[in-house]
Amino acid sequence: MSTSDSELIRDPKKIVEQLLESKSNGTVIGILSPLLGRIVVLTGVEDLSLEEEPVVVLKPFNTSGNIIADVKIPLSQIELVQAFRTIFGNPLISKCGDGPIPVAG
Repeated sequence: MSTSDSELIRDPKKIVEQLLESKSNGTVIGILSPLLGRIVVLTGVEDLSLEEEPVVVLKPFNTSGNIIADVKIPLSQIELVQAFRTIFGNPLISKCGDGPIPVAG
């Protein structure tokens, strides 16, 4: 399932779909969780464990290069996600102005 860059997703099943899609495609995802503060954090998904207590492991930094202190977020603590087609890259080593931003499929 693919979504537009502006759709906010609140349904738990669709949240899982988008987290899996972000992980498999390496794309940016916006995540709103009280564990991350009251802002949507733009990052990537490192791993997703769907065991008894599902947990999302985020990339250790956001798209601006700021370190994310708590990268393991229980799925139950995610209020919404926003999927993007932009490929998540390490902003600390990315070069500005080297052409267009990569976009997935």
